[in-house]
Amino acid sequence: MTSNQEDPIEFSEPPSATLGLLYLMVDLEVLGAELQVADDAIGRHSAYRDPVADRLTRAGVHAKKVEGFRAWEETISDLISSNSRDKDHLAKIAAAEKAGLTLLEGLIDELKKRNQQECTTSNLMSNLAA
Repeated sequence: MTSNQEDPIEFSEPPSATLGLLYLMVDLEVLGAELQVADDAIGRHSAYRDPVADRLTRAGVHAKKVEGFRAWEETISDLISSNSRDKDHLAKIAAAEKAGLTLLEGLIDELKKRNQQECTTSNLMSNLAA
């Protein structure tokens, strides 16, 4: 079973802050869909309520990438909870946005590959059993 979601959006120029946020939102949706495929493959149909980092770990994503996601998630949380609206704060938001786009692209690619391998393995096992 594979996701019907589009590949992450690629762009040649750095996006504006607003456009970057939209790209992040799309990538988060794609990541969620790929995690759902991985969760379904191991029979965890209600796992969407679990923290994303836990779901990534269960899906077999490398621990270093999971830690990178946790750090990014914490950074975003800190930026959201901060009341600062100075230029430095906006620069931090832009940097976190850029880092998120790169991070999510890598996670999505890894999950897609794992999900495709899982699907191929399942099909092979089904064919052997038949």
